[in-house]
Amino acid sequence: MTEIHSGNLAHVTGNPFENEEALQLISAGALVINQAGRIVETGDAAAMVKAYPDATHHDHGSAWLIPGLVDGHIHFPQFDATAALGMQLLDWLSDSIFPAESRFADAAYAVETARDFTRHLLRSGTTCAAVYSSQFIHATRALFHAARNKGPRLIAGMTLMDRGAPDVLFTPAQTAYDLNETLIEEVADDPLLDYAVTPRFALSCSDALLDVCTALVKAHPACRIQTHINENHGEIAATAETFPDAVTYLNVYERSGLVTPRTILAHKRKRTD
Repeated sequence: MTEIHSGNLAHVTGNPFENEEALQLISAGALVINQAGRIVETGDAAAMVKAYPDATHHDHGSAWLIPGLVDGHIHFPQFDATAALGMQLLDWLSDSIFPAESRFADAAYAVETARDFTRHLLRSGTTCAAVYSSQFIHATRALFHAARNKGPRLIAGMTLMDRGAPDVLFTPAQTAYDLNETLIEEVADDPLLDYAVTPRFALSCSDALLDVCTALVKAHPACRIQTHINENHGEIAATAETFPDAVTYLNVYERSGLVTPRTILAHKRKRTD
């Protein structure tokens, strides 16, 4: 059955960075959804109701109707972690975040948090997110299961690391390959789940683990890649010291073949020198 949802509409009709008129605001507007669940028309509410007299009308009053938001970078196992203000990145990870992520070894906790996480995304208007999942396969499966039930589209994968953190969060290179292969196959036919090979960041990955990530991408070219870069001055300096042969931070990933059109780099800072 065709449905009409009315309220105040806001959406873009083109690229707002190229066309300043791309933003369209329709006060007392409406959108028409067909039986396939697709928006087929937008416009003045009164006109839409008149044009589709047999449609079911949902009047949202003065509420704003907007397209779903896209979160380009978020961590599922940090959902319950505090901000721990006043700490630098590497200390914050060690003292606050790694202990929080270790809790996901508990399967029941992972399932409960996955439900809360996906519910929170939707409550915030986020319908698609690039997610760093847990280091534990059962927790990543819980995230995927919750997404299937709740409906947000996810670009997500296990967070991979084998150094610079508590041992419980490590995934050895061969194990990482095997677990990721399994998860890639499990989501291959799901239209709302895109798998992302996810080396946490350069400091957390040995050369062997980065090689595994490269092998996964070559074996599964439809996968995306996500990792961190240039998040904090201390981290940038530590990366340069750990990878002295790399010309830049980006070069660590480039020489591993992990910089492609399907790569998402989080926290890329502009150079100031």
